[in-house]
Amino acid sequence: MYYIKIKKRINQTLRELRKLHGYTQLDLAIELDIDNSTYAKIERGSSDINLSKLEHIANFYKMSVIELLAYPNMVKEAYEPLKPKAFITIEIYSDNQKKTVMDVLDKIEGINVKLK
Repeated sequence: MYYIKIKKRINQTLRELRKLHGYTQLDLAIELDIDNSTYAKIERGSSDINLSKLEHIANFYKMSVIELLAYPNMVKEAYEPLKPKAFITIEIYSDNQKKTVMDVLDKIEGINVKLK
């Protein structure tokens, strides 16, 4: 039972990563030096993938096999809302310097700029 769940998760992860990065099944088949239909079977779950091919895919996406296996959890963590890590006090700056700082911060995606 656990084997089926893990296999299904790996297949789903391979499909999601491929689509996320804009690759086709043929792109991955060429990278792995396997037939396109074989790679398609791996994603569908009708064919197994060996550890060396799994390592090759992980390296292709610049991640470890552990990160590849934990991929769905990594995505959840990556998209959690940013929590404030620091506050910047700009009261000591001139009005022109404050404006420059605020303009820069305003252009950085994911930062909420609040004035007191």
